[in-house]
Amino acid sequence: MLTSAGYVVDQLPDGTGVQAQIRAAPPDLILLDILMPGIPGTEILVQLKKNPQSASIPVIMITAKSDEAELARCLESGATDFIGKPFGAVALLARIESALKAGDSLLELEHANTKLQYEIEARWRAEQELDRSKRRYGVAVEAGRIGLWEWDIKRDTVYLASYLQHMLLL
Repeated sequence: MLTSAGYVVDQLPDGTGVQAQIRAAPPDLILLDILMPGIPGTEILVQLKKNPQSASIPVIMITAKSDEAELARCLESGATDFIGKPFGAVALLARIESALKAGDSLLELEHANTKLQYEIEARWRAEQELDRSKRRYGVAVEAGRIGLWEWDIKRDTVYLASYLQHMLLL
């Protein structure tokens, strides 16, 4: 059903190889059955969301259960959505499209956040340099009141007239 809709599908028989598969080829979306052989799908979900490499991948939980508390735990643990078995192709494809759009939006937000963090750091550095410049200017103004001096800003060196040096005991 998914391949005929144009999706490339990788299947795993159980949850033991999920992390290795993600390292090898991170998917755009994960369909994860709650009841899987070996490791429960809910446990795999928690592992996926703890791993920085897979934390932003949308996960749709598939379940035959109708236990609302368990479905709520899945959503609280980071699942993007869930779908109950049996399900139709139209419903599954609609949920996949919705989850992929949500994943794209999340990536856009993460990129925007990274850009804002960089801009904040650049502004902080500029403010620090401005404060440093203000302090230098204050020193220059005070020194100008008491004698002749020259300031080489490129070398950050101040040259004082000899009588000013003598007066300041330098």
